[in-house]
Amino acid sequence: MGKSKVDLLSMFSIPLIHCELNEDTSELRQCTDYVLNPNQVNVDEYKTFEKSGLKETFDFEFRVLEQFPKMKQMFTYFTNRLLKDSLNVNNNFEISSSWFTRTFKGEQSPLHDHKNCVFSAVYYYGDYDDDVGNLIFKNPLVDLTSYRLNVDKSNQFNTYDIEITPQQGALVIFPSYVSHKIDIHRSDIPRLSLAYNIIPVGSYGIGDSQADTSWISK
Repeated sequence: MGKSKVDLLSMFSIPLIHCELNEDTSELRQCTDYVLNPNQVNVDEYKTFEKSGLKETFDFEFRVLEQFPKMKQMFTYFTNRLLKDSLNVNNNFEISSSWFTRTFKGEQSPLHDHKNCVFSAVYYYGDYDDDVGNLIFKNPLVDLTSYRLNVDKSNQFNTYDIEITPQQGALVIFPSYVSHKIDIHRSDIPRLSLAYNIIPVGSYGIGDSQADTSWISK
């Protein structure tokens, strides 16, 4: 029997864009208002000393980039450029919500995703070392089967999660439906990040699934 040619193809793919921005974003370090994740809100130390300006959830600043208009303009530009160049889409995108996070040694965030947006992004503007808590993405495809097979070696077809190590100046863009979390942060340096959500604006879709944000009355 002759040797058969075997091709292993990826039928569908989930995009993750990782880019290092060579831009001056030092003004983001002026931020003193950080959104607390559910794990942090339950820590007695936060409740006692009100670190990060502890507030009720609905009072958190989720449009923080409005305080940094030049930064918002810059991130909007790069977000559109990266999505269009990488995914070959011709939509226009805008940043909807945005917020800052700060994670101290021993802390982590729960697994979560984002709604009412098509893409989400995180930008790392702080200082990081080898003990920084990684950004972990869970593979959503594993939930489509009730079987968990034994894996000898991890690859793109069988992995259950991937990790991104924060680096200063790195921008990560991903589909908002992908669940993610901050792994345990073991560094003495607080882990700082800017997160934001992305929505399409203008006309998109076809036929009876067409929409245009200009149709929505203000």
